[in-house]
Amino acid sequence: MKQSGDIAAIKRLAENWRCGWLAGDVEALLALYADDPVLMPWGQPPVFGKDAIRPFYQSVFKGLRNQE
Repeated sequence: MKQSGDIAAIKRLAENWRCGWLAGDVEALLALYADDPVLMPWGQPPVFGKDAIRPFYQSVFKGLRNQE
């Protein structure tokens, strides 16, 4: 059944996202995006393209490490 295949793919994507996030692995997260993504962070302007998203995530992870 196609639907169960779709659900499995979504679960894999979510698990890959979780692993990348917990590892603080910006490149793993970016690998999950389309070629021309738009990130829409809450309360902030949109971020266009992987080249702009990369430093955004680097900044987020740096801030998280500084809170430890």
